[in-house]
Amino acid sequence: PGPVETLDGVRVRAAGVAAWVRETFADDPDAVPALVTHGTFIHHLTAALLDIGAMSGWFMVNNTAVSAFTPSPAPFGPGFLAHWVNRVDHLDADQVTH
Repeated sequence: PGPVETLDGVRVRAAGVAAWVRETFADDPDAVPALVTHGTFIHHLTAALLDIGAMSGWFMVNNTAVSAFTPSPAPFGPGFLAHWVNRVDHLDADQVTH
């Protein structure tokens, strides 16, 4: 195994991915990008997409959960709007895990 990424490294990488998503998809209303990631990264990516900055808490994200973001319409923009975070209604209750 390689070295473990630090939380600061995760934050920097998440900010870079959020910037790439903004640059690549923000002006394309028909774009539906899909990102598959892990819990620690999705926490920091969600914060970066929503431009939340430093947080003392965490977003709970279950395994195989789905989150949906779209470019923010006026007057909310620029940025992204979270339609849902950690949606697991595609799973039976006994399939939901952390």
